[in-house]
Amino acid sequence: MNYNSTMWRRLMRLLMTTLVVGGSFAATWAQIRTVTGKITSKEDGSGMPGVNIVLKGSQKGSSSNGTGNYSMEVTGNNPVLVFSFVGYSPVEVPVGTRSVIDVSMEPGIETLQEVVVTALGISREKRSLAFSVGELKSEDIVKAGNPNLMKSLDGKVSGVNLTNISSDPTSSVLVNIRGTSAMPTLSNANVSLKGQPLYVINGIPVGTQSFTNKDGVDFGNILSQLNPEDIASVTILKGGSAGALYGAEGGNGVVMITTKSGAGLKKGIGVSFTTSATADKAYQFFPEQTGYGQGERAYEWQYDNTDTWGPKLDGKFSADYWDVAAKQWKNGPMLSANEDRVRAYLRTGNTMTNTVSVTGNYDKGSFRFSVSDMNNKGVMPNTKTDQKSFSLNSTYNLTKDVRVSVSGSYIKTFSPNKANTTGSNSVLNDLLFNIPANLQPLDQMRDYWMPGFAGIRQNGAIMKDNGIDVAQNNPWWLTYEKIHKFARDNYFGKVQLDWQLTKPLSFMLRTGMQNVREDYELRQSWGAKGDAFGQFVSGNSSNIEANTDAILTYNNNFGRWSVTVAGGGNYRYTNAGSMEIVGGDLSSPALFTLGNIKAGTLTANGNPYLVGKSESLYGTANVGYNNQVFLEVTGRNDWKGAYAQEKISYFYPSASLSWVLSETVKLPSVFNLVKARLNYADVGNGLVRRRSIDTYSYDASPWGAINTVSLNASIVDPNLKAQHSVSKEIGTDIWMLNNRIKFDFTYFVKDQKDQIDNIPLVQGTGYTGLLTNIGDVRNKGFEWGLNFTPIKTKDLTWDVSASFTHYKATITRLSDKFAPAGYVFASYDGKTKVKIAEGEVIGSIYEENPVLRVKTGKYAGMPLLDGDEGKIQKSGDERDRGKLGNFNPDFILGLNTTLKYKQFTLGLVGSLRKGGKYVSVNQQYAESNGRAVTTLGSGPNNPYWVGGRDAENGGLVWPAEGASEYKAINNNNDDKRSNFQDASYVKGVFLNPNYTGDPAKATDADYIVNGADPKNTFYDFPYNGYGDIIWNFSATRTYDATNFKMREITLAYTLPRALTTKYNLSNVTFALIGRNVFQWNASGRNEDPESAFSGVGTNQGILRATLPSIRSYGFKLSLDF
Repeated sequence: MNYNSTMWRRLMRLLMTTLVVGGSFAATWAQIRTVTGKITSKEDGSGMPGVNIVLKGSQKGSSSNGTGNYSMEVTGNNPVLVFSFVGYSPVEVPVGTRSVIDVSMEPGIETLQEVVVTALGISREKRSLAFSVGELKSEDIVKAGNPNLMKSLDGKVSGVNLTNISSDPTSSVLVNIRGTSAMPTLSNANVSLKGQPLYVINGIPVGTQSFTNKDGVDFGNILSQLNPEDIASVTILKGGSAGALYGAEGGNGVVMITTKSGAGLKKGIGVSFTTSATADKAYQFFPEQTGYGQGERAYEWQYDNTDTWGPKLDGKFSADYWDVAAKQWKNGPMLSANEDRVRAYLRTGNTMTNTVSVTGNYDKGSFRFSVSDMNNKGVMPNTKTDQKSFSLNSTYNLTKDVRVSVSGSYIKTFSPNKANTTGSNSVLNDLLFNIPANLQPLDQMRDYWMPGFAGIRQNGAIMKDNGIDVAQNNPWWLTYEKIHKFARDNYFGKVQLDWQLTKPLSFMLRTGMQNVREDYELRQSWGAKGDAFGQFVSGNSSNIEANTDAILTYNNNFGRWSVTVAGGGNYRYTNAGSMEIVGGDLSSPALFTLGNIKAGTLTANGNPYLVGKSESLYGTANVGYNNQVFLEVTGRNDWKGAYAQEKISYFYPSASLSWVLSETVKLPSVFNLVKARLNYADVGNGLVRRRSIDTYSYDASPWGAINTVSLNASIVDPNLKAQHSVSKEIGTDIWMLNNRIKFDFTYFVKDQKDQIDNIPLVQGTGYTGLLTNIGDVRNKGFEWGLNFTPIKTKDLTWDVSASFTHYKATITRLSDKFAPAGYVFASYDGKTKVKIAEGEVIGSIYEENPVLRVKTGKYAGMPLLDGDEGKIQKSGDERDRGKLGNFNPDFILGLNTTLKYKQFTLGLVGSLRKGGKYVSVNQQYAESNGRAVTTLGSGPNNPYWVGGRDAENGGLVWPAEGASEYKAINNNNDDKRSNFQDASYVKGVFLNPNYTGDPAKATDADYIVNGADPKNTFYDFPYNGYGDIIWNFSATRTYDATNFKMREITLAYTLPRALTTKYNLSNVTFALIGRNVFQWNASGRNEDPESAFSGVGTNQGILRATLPSIRSYGFKLSLDF
């Protein structure tokens, strides 16, 4: 794949734009003089970083550095500098003839005059907002040097659940704002993917950004590409009212990302450089027994079996084995490699990021151009990601009333190979469950081709008797001969015109787009287990989304009344296409071309041209009284659909009210601000008018000489309604003690109505189902945020903040046509189901196979064993399915603290996820395969079985032949008995073998407790009696998902200004950084409950073959000059 020409064309466009804009700025250069000084807090005398300094009557601006020092260039007669900072009263200082001006600022109630960017890029004063908005500034995002923007938000914003799909530092992140209100359906029970928010970059919507998943590999999305060093702020619009102006796209909340610009910086040209480097290392490995080898019993050897219930690996047992290093069969004593396979396989990864930015700030405008390079070497061997990004953000004042803004970013990501890190396709799955301990260490398996057959025959970890066919793939073959190659080219940007028509009237015209192209290849060589002739897959996809907005705004004051009215329209166009060619076999080895695909094994898939269009009109009106009470109403109407026959219209209203109580009522002086807020909104989730389809298509491969076809038949309810969300929210903001305590609280209710799925139809109709509305979901919860500064002196400042999130979504209405019995079960993974019924909580997981238990009497609740082998039985009644738990946490608590002492800054970020459950498929396979430590022996108080592999581990003595008085027991025991002490039994009761009555009418006297009488006990060996049976019952491997993670630890030192100015430097900061340095799990298990997925973002709450936890530690250096 050739990507260079495209990249350089786009880079040259950006560079030319920079030169043109920069040339325009240079023409405005004029003689100026410089004023310097230091800004301190009147409370404690400490330096104040980030204070805004503006030359009154102009757009010239600057800001103070990390120690409170500033430099500002002024022009004109009688210049006046205005100093402002959040939470402090502004200060105006005439410059006169002075060149040094020091300023002392004091806290003030003016803090709510601060402006925050809301929907459609409309700026609003915080005091007027009637909805909850989360906001993070650049310094909060880049502190720990995280290369993934969304991962850097975790633990810092209330009301948002950020879930890492994997512990891999480059993995994707699921974002659910106030949880998901999507209902699981029979066709798709994965609700986590349905609740993703809308993302907006510099005012331009870029969609919900689901991630790219190929062959179980997570390739992320454009959010994982964004360079955090280019981000000025992230604003999260949580409630319906906050995002109502985005209509159908904003139903799950909105994440607004604003990139950095040169505005507000020092005049002239500035250069910033940031570099960070981290080492990524796995910890908390899944424990496995390594003392026993291949086989099903401790005295029987099975060299071609990956189960490890076999003989003890102490050298006393000799057998045939495949010597991977010698590439031949040998016979010798069986010994353990004593190797943790996953630990031995993974390596220490590293991530290095460098960013250089150039800024310019002049009377007529500003610009910022940045270049960054990120290189990640994964913890999985032979994996790598390279990413380069170029970003431009510029503003130019054509006149004092007309401003033009241009921004654009081009990001290129390339992975020569990226591996599966979760699920059954992962090499981790083989390392955990299919590489027995008696096999050689992994380092001795690196030569994975057979002599004379390189590229053709694999030297497997386990071979079949003939020494040719592979019984178990060599992990290194999978690492280097199954390659997932991926590239993404992403451009997004905008052009915006702002025109101040009159003092109260302004006009904004904005158009922008994102253009994403992805190319993917799977290259699998000859020689795989079960796939001798390899595979080649080549695919690409492209996505374009363009949005154009025009907004007219009127803003005026009439005495005590303030009025802001805005109206406008949006045109949205999308064009998406994909194509994938799959070659099932290769004609020749090691040649990955379409021409080398074996005839009859090629298939093509894709949708080359999918177009979407919508037109919208929207408006908002905000009325304020005496700067105390604010009422806002909004409305948006969308017309969606590319073609006339599918167009459909929706209207989305919202209303909100806020009251600054502390301005109306005289409160004790301890209160600086008390505000109440209330809002309502009806926001959609979008739906074009769907049509019934009754067609067929020819299959790619004929059946002999006969062409076969597939039916494509679906029918749509003519009365199908649009899915929409009705949200209500009430909250308060309280600031106290000179703003050293800031608290906000929000309670919300969201009803997602008229959700959609297929109702099954009888096959004779010719349709598989009827698409219709099936029900409603209500999501309720609350969130709060707290900022507290317990210490603030000249040299020492201690800030503490916390964020709390709790939500629960419940199905409130379900169509009786969808669920005639009042409930249905949808398929999930890991031997689990999802129940869909009124009253069910979204995220709940049920067991697929309930244990058959005694219903009444003194044995009620005990497993009812079968009468042939004494094994646990499955209940055939789905009403017996027990609820395993819910994968959503009961609450999320984020904790942050920053301690500043002179030039040193220590920062800690942690998050606690309390409650929730997950099902470990790891434990399922480890117990079935004999890998789990719990398979050595039952130990005391085991709820499921008694016994062990041998006498050393609690194995019981087999009873003599015919020892039982019951024929069924003798038949079972005598057939399995041996002179080896490995007898075991399952706990439970069974019906007396001589009982001939109705089992449903059995009394206590008709049951026998297994194990109570050694002679009348059903025995088995552990593999057959425990490992194989426990496989079916997910309740035996469900665990508490409560966990705490230390997300970030940073220790930074900023060089004194007196030292750096000698070398024309400023803001020189060196930091030691650590991410995910510590994790505590309430279950005590070495698994990450947050990454409990059985696929890439699928089946949340089901954990299978994921990476261990990964910590990153390193340094970061930043400086300006």
